[in-house]
Amino acid sequence: MNVINIKNVLKNLGSRHIVTIFISIVLTLGAIGYISDMLYQSVNKDLELRSEMDVIHSSDRFSQYLMLEKSELTLTGYTVNGMLIRKADNKQIQDFMKAQSRRIKRSLDESFTGLYGYINGEYLAGSGGEPDKVFAPKESSWYKAAVEHPHETVYADPNVDKQTGKVMITVASLLGDGESVIALDIELDGIQDITAEIEKKTPGAMVLVLDSNDVVVAHSDKKEVGRNYSKEKGTLGELISKKINNKKGSYKIDYKDKSYMVFSEKIEGGWKCASVIDTEYYYKPLKRVIMNTVLIGILSFLLLIFIFYRLSLRDLIKKNLQIQIGAAADIYEYFIDINLEDDSYHDINGRIYEEENDLSYSRGIQKKLFEKVDEDVEEASRPIMHEFVDFSTLNTRLNDKETIAIEYLDKEHTWYRARFICADRLPDGTIARVLLGKENIDAEKKEREALRDMAEKDLMTGLLNRVTGETTISSMLADGKGGMFVLFDIDHFKTFNDTFGHSVGDKVIISVADCLKNSFRGDDIIMRLGGDEFAAYAAGVHTKAAGQMILDRFYDNMDKVVISELGSEKLTVSAGAAFSPDGEVMSFKEIYELADESMYECKKSYQFHTAFAGCFRDQS
Repeated sequence: MNVINIKNVLKNLGSRHIVTIFISIVLTLGAIGYISDMLYQSVNKDLELRSEMDVIHSSDRFSQYLMLEKSELTLTGYTVNGMLIRKADNKQIQDFMKAQSRRIKRSLDESFTGLYGYINGEYLAGSGGEPDKVFAPKESSWYKAAVEHPHETVYADPNVDKQTGKVMITVASLLGDGESVIALDIELDGIQDITAEIEKKTPGAMVLVLDSNDVVVAHSDKKEVGRNYSKEKGTLGELISKKINNKKGSYKIDYKDKSYMVFSEKIEGGWKCASVIDTEYYYKPLKRVIMNTVLIGILSFLLLIFIFYRLSLRDLIKKNLQIQIGAAADIYEYFIDINLEDDSYHDINGRIYEEENDLSYSRGIQKKLFEKVDEDVEEASRPIMHEFVDFSTLNTRLNDKETIAIEYLDKEHTWYRARFICADRLPDGTIARVLLGKENIDAEKKEREALRDMAEKDLMTGLLNRVTGETTISSMLADGKGGMFVLFDIDHFKTFNDTFGHSVGDKVIISVADCLKNSFRGDDIIMRLGGDEFAAYAAGVHTKAAGQMILDRFYDNMDKVVISELGSEKLTVSAGAAFSPDGEVMSFKEIYELADESMYECKKSYQFHTAFAGCFRDQS
């Protein structure tokens, strides 16, 4: 009987098996090392992605949060500038600021405390409140910041609002007279709420916002708010502020035996947003996995497991690839792989011709695509779609691109997008294979159009807003497209508001806007300047006689306006007009000032139904 000992076991195994076991151990340890590195890189990548997504998500929301009220300040400042130009008194300006403050509070932010500012040498508040007698507006941080940066809207240092006791940030802007400043306060509670919300979604993370002086404006740990990291020594905050000011993007920092993944980005007002993740929170599970893997590998000589793992890994990669291709294909109503060398194709998601169940390559795809265009595409779009699907020009169109796309209407007037994606090129750069997909974008298209309308139009009247209208007219004037520019002003509008209320005032504004729409031509530019002021530009109208016909039509429409709340009160509108000849370049400011002079003469002489009471350019 052979004694069972190590020597005999090894002898029985034979050198070949021992070598096999040794190789298995080496391969197993190598596999464990390889897996560990992959897991480590994966966790690192996950941390980078988490911190980046936290910052991108939060910074977008921060910017939106700040930009809404900043935009309101810009629009209000634009109107107040106009009132200063027209020599409006401070009571009129304050009444306007009160109305704007109520509108902003009602439509944007219930916690809004009102517009305020130092205007025409006097402190005005949209809230209607009076400042302390010792209050010196010109000594305030918001006034100084606006004066120091005359061509931009600035953010002043955070402060505590005396009305609410909450931490606020002031947004201020210097007006056109170089001395008046308009401002509003934004509660930082909203930004604080965003940081807290982001922290909940990412365990082990903290999200913070620093202002331009490295003062903590918001922090997922509320106790940190108000600290100035740049003035601290030896703290994590000091280290973060230094890195944020010198770097952006993703990076690691070490502090007191801990490692943090940081991603930072600049946001509105020169502020900085950062996500700081404690890596230990994510590395602990990784370490446990690695330790368990090593133990399993040592105890069981995972040669076969390693082989099955490799086979499983390959199979998983293949399945993932199929899932990814399938997910991409599902976006499209059809998705096909085209071989340009032999005019064959493979219908990836089986939808281009549903009756064809054979997924092998079929030939004659160029002819089928032309037939598809004739069968599905709206008639006006067919020529450009025939050009788009034409393989003979694809190499030229995709010469320096990897993808091209086109949007078109089908016969049901639904919007689609067709896209070619280069899949393979020959050594000389010629395209060998492309992917072609057809995607329904009807909802996306309509949403884009709706957003564009919101950005370009006045919400109350549906007319173009001042920015869009002025930009369009300026472009036409710069191109020498002459015409008639008319300013309109509702007479005694403030009296209507004060006597009958703002709801009736809104009806008056809407009625005048409707009359303008019904009086001018379809391609004329009609806009609301703000308040009770409107303007219109009729290209190609160069004579007083032609312009008077349009204005007579407007006043005829105005005579038919009935607003029950006004009783016997009659609406009147003053108008002033000026002309720009064809071929002569003229600025918006120049033609505006000419029309404004005409408006002044109109009001001075009480010619409320005459468009040409003052100066004009007449080419007749």
